[in-house]
Amino acid sequence: MNNTRVLAFVESFKGINSPSLDAIIFEEYLNIASKVKLLVIAEDSYSNTNLNIKVIKVPKISHPVLLRTLIRIIVYSLETIKNRKEFDVVYIRGLGLNFLICSIIAKKLLKKKLIFFIGESRKTHTSFRARFFRTFLKKVLECSDHLISPSMGIVEEIESYLVKIDRSKVIISRENVDIKKFQPKNESTQENVILTVSRIEPVKAIEVLINSLPQIAKEIPNVKLKIVGLISNQKYFKDLKNLISKLNCEKFIEFVGPIPHDQLPQWYNNSKIFVLTSKTEAASNVTMEAMSCGRPVIVTRVGGMPNLIKDKINGFLVEPNNPQSVAKKSIELLKDESLRARIGKEARNTIATMYKQTNYIDELINLFKI
Repeated sequence: MNNTRVLAFVESFKGINSPSLDAIIFEEYLNIASKVKLLVIAEDSYSNTNLNIKVIKVPKISHPVLLRTLIRIIVYSLETIKNRKEFDVVYIRGLGLNFLICSIIAKKLLKKKLIFFIGESRKTHTSFRARFFRTFLKKVLECSDHLISPSMGIVEEIESYLVKIDRSKVIISRENVDIKKFQPKNESTQENVILTVSRIEPVKAIEVLINSLPQIAKEIPNVKLKIVGLISNQKYFKDLKNLISKLNCEKFIEFVGPIPHDQLPQWYNNSKIFVLTSKTEAASNVTMEAMSCGRPVIVTRVGGMPNLIKDKINGFLVEPNNPQSVAKKSIELLKDESLRARIGKEARNTIATMYKQTNYIDELINLFKI
């Protein structure tokens, strides 16, 4: 057991039955706690019996957005300072403003080691709040001891709009998938199901996929788009519902809501293709999970996706904001069973050989050493 003590932040720390990303982070933290002592500050947490994990539960905050953000910054910062003698290293795996500010406090004020996992560039976020956020993101990027990213493409995107990054601090570490949990099964449905797994928020550009449906439905009358994910932006969700009504394609689309992570394999396997039309992405855990289940994927050519997808070999790449291209590729795959089988097999092989769970945690533990 390594004697290093690590502090991590997360909003929800409720277990492996949480929605996708929360469950992935939970499992990663459990693996970290098998090697070092872990202190987690969280708003929601499971009933913890792990002696190597101490969870500090802070009040769940449900005020309007600006006030909620301010209160979170204060609460998380106070707990960070209060527990300063209980950790040596801060590991930040999330882009909440409260996490960034706490990391700066830990590094600059408390003189702790800082390791930052950056999974997306946030280049497409251009609102006033986003520009304010960038000030703190830039500071964390500059003062981190190590920066971990699943793709050099994400690092390059950040450099193109925000700050030049010291490449000697950058470690490219692939996301990974439990290939035993996410494995292919024969298509168990005759339905032409298109699946997307995504938070309902503007950066995911779900409207692009919805706009492709009328063209797909002309060729595939029984097509069904199933959207799995948490509604994290109510205004955007309302806009999507209005778009669906305008296009008169309600019968083709189902909002499923969040699904526990351990149930996702059956959702991938009950679909024929997986589509993700985000404005920006890292390597995308959900895309890799779909590929591990042998599903052909269509994703946008952004961030780390071109490093994962070799166009027309293990999936299809389309340009952002191009519903016509999404429709064309979807129709091609839905109509051709042999093409789905070939692309799906290559997708599975890609994950099984290059992205299966490896020694990422051991590499991380080495970075934690003081």
